[in-house]
Amino acid sequence: MPLFLTHQKQQNDTEAFLTALTGGLSEDFPDDINGDDLGVDAQREALD
Repeated sequence: MPLFLTHQKQQNDTEAFLTALTGGLSEDFPDDINGDDLGVDAQREALD
């Protein structure tokens, strides 16, 4: 029985996490990301 209760708690934590993130990204994500958003060590060219 404790295993089920632990699993249920994790499920509720996941749902709460996803609910908190809802609406946090822009409508056009990821298309709104450009070179200004990348760190200095990020690859700027597509891999071929």
